[in-house]
Amino acid sequence: MLSTELSAFTNEQCIIVRPNASLSHYHAILFFAGIALVSLIIGIRFLLLGAWMILPIALVELMLLALCLKCVLRSNQREEFIRIAPDQVLLTQHDAQSQQTHKLSRHWLRVIDDQDVGKKDNDWQPLRVLLRSHGQSHEVGSFVNNAEKRELAKLLRQALAQ
Repeated sequence: MLSTELSAFTNEQCIIVRPNASLSHYHAILFFAGIALVSLIIGIRFLLLGAWMILPIALVELMLLALCLKCVLRSNQREEFIRIAPDQVLLTQHDAQSQQTHKLSRHWLRVIDDQDVGKKDNDWQPLRVLLRSHGQSHEVGSFVNNAEKRELAKLLRQALAQ
């Protein structure tokens, strides 16, 4: 998901890139609680009928589901802030564990995507958008879809041209 902000006072533009996260923490807890309730009711019913092996398997499945939900929620915390000032570009990438900040010279910065390299426009093949300056390349928007990557490259080129 892309959003842009323009500061009239500092003459800076900020592009915020976030993944398309349709599952919030609250809804993940509700989802897990509903599945756990149904699984435990079924497991306890089979335990009372004498099929005791169903309940431990249901508990293992619930632990795996909790682990998968934790991984999904952690990956949804990724964000990238691209702050474009008159003289420099500040790229801040952070996720649940780390944060990286890169300062790039605006005058030497190039926005490179796979169409610049000569690759064909295939929707099934993921595109890459790179910010390149002084021999260093930084990929931005690696967690969004191809249409949003194209829009991101267009926004970056327009912001740098101003």
